[in-house]
Amino acid sequence: MAAPTDREVIVALAEEFSDPSEAKTLVERADLRRGRQPGWQTGNAELFWSDVYRLYKGGAVLGGWPKLLREAHLERPGNPVITAAAAAAGVSIAAAATPASSPGNARPAADDGGDAEPTNTAGSAAGTAGSPAGTAGTEQTTTASGPSTGANGPWDFFISYTGTDQRWAEWIAWQLEEAEYSVYLQAWDFVAGSNWMNMMTRGIEHSQRTIAVLSEAYLTSVWGAAEWQAALRRDPDGFKRKVIPVRIENCPRPDLLEGVVSVDLFGLVRDQAKERLLDTVTSVVAGRKKPAAEPDFPPDGPGSTP
Repeated sequence: MAAPTDREVIVALAEEFSDPSEAKTLVERADLRRGRQPGWQTGNAELFWSDVYRLYKGGAVLGGWPKLLREAHLERPGNPVITAAAAAAGVSIAAAATPASSPGNARPAADDGGDAEPTNTAGSAAGTAGSPAGTAGTEQTTTASGPSTGANGPWDFFISYTGTDQRWAEWIAWQLEEAEYSVYLQAWDFVAGSNWMNMMTRGIEHSQRTIAVLSEAYLTSVWGAAEWQAALRRDPDGFKRKVIPVRIENCPRPDLLEGVVSVDLFGLVRDQAKERLLDTVTSVVAGRKKPAAEPDFPPDGPGSTP
């Protein structure tokens, strides 16, 4: 069978995995944690799988789409569309006759090749916006609230901030890790004993996206400018949404960020700021912001009221 279209694969997944519990478990095995998965609308499995596809293609998980096709093939080895899609993605399917859910059977080895988005190589040795003195480290640590990430990443987000705004940066990082994103933050990940500049370069190069915490103090920081500019150089057109400006004060945005859609957290209470931050991050990763429920029917004709 020739390689199926993406649409055909989505339809096949929706037909084979129409049970929400089974579908979400399958996606979780392909490294997309439940806290980051799209919602499920009753009777609309195809919408769920379309949103999952966009998340993987948008870089939510490195190599995620081939991983998902491998897991789907292990569960439904007889589906020709899923099998052909997995093979086209570079997944080794020769030994995949036994479903992964069968007790007592190890999963066959598989090649995660395919359409994995490369890690963000910012190409800059810039440091965090604050002073480099006294902040260095060797390994990514796991906080009580967040997922574990290897010492070399990759991370979902690198947070660029100035020392004056450390409380904001830590609050943002905490919310993201509570939502099961991985975060690289100077205040948490730079421990004594290593080279500060090397640590910063590692964070920039191996994070999918950079959150720039914008304030008046940040705008005057040489280090801050070097960080977001390094990320922007990897995505000058903004198609991959590598830089996310988050304003914590009513301050102007740098000229190069004027065209980048930002999010404002100032003037909000805690719960409002948290909701806005996570909604923004979800749409950034997915590349779309479609509501979970059908919009209200518009009024009949101009000037009429519902």
